[in-house]
Amino acid sequence: MRTTLPLRPPILALLLVTLAAGCASLPSTHADQFIIVRKDGITIDTERREVTDFSRVWQPIRDRISQYIGGASGKGERPRLILHVHGGLNTYSGALERIDAMLAAQTALDPAGQPANKQLAQYHFLFLNWDSSLLTSVGDDLFTLRLGEERPLLGIPSSPFITGSRLATSGLGAPQSLFSQLSNANDALVVRESQPWGSVRCRKGLRAVATMRG
Repeated sequence: MRTTLPLRPPILALLLVTLAAGCASLPSTHADQFIIVRKDGITIDTERREVTDFSRVWQPIRDRISQYIGGASGKGERPRLILHVHGGLNTYSGALERIDAMLAAQTALDPAGQPANKQLAQYHFLFLNWDSSLLTSVGDDLFTLRLGEERPLLGIPSSPFITGSRLATSGLGAPQSLFSQLSNANDALVVRESQPWGSVRCRKGLRAVATMRG
């Protein structure tokens, strides 16, 4: 006899929220300063759709960079472009929120009407982001990626072995990691106060060699 257990409302709600978040658009007012890609390197737009004509994404970015260079040159300043490439356990939406916060800080003014962050205001940023959230990264490692490539047909059957291997590695490596942390803490809090740093010893040794040669 088979019985079907219904999904409880909280679990069903969680699944619906997760699915909605994965399909939601990515609103931003700075679409001319970022490129977002999938994990396979394919560019997508803020509706999470694959971009088949990259010029549609690149042209506004290029125009914005040209505008910045023209403005900086007109002020006698050297244009400074920073390419900010970052995954770092960020979701798409989280990455765009960080971009908005950084650009808001870049254009913020102090009470006198001057840039509040003068050094930051000198640069023009171009961001390249992809989805590398914790759950996505762990899921790829356990169920999808094999030998550096997406192989779900191989990944799913082998996932119990990979999961067991990861758990065993973490457990066996815990004592070594703890020892390293304690050693670093000892070096920082004890050895530093009683012995010179290695770089100091190195400089003294170089000076001694130079004196001998002289």
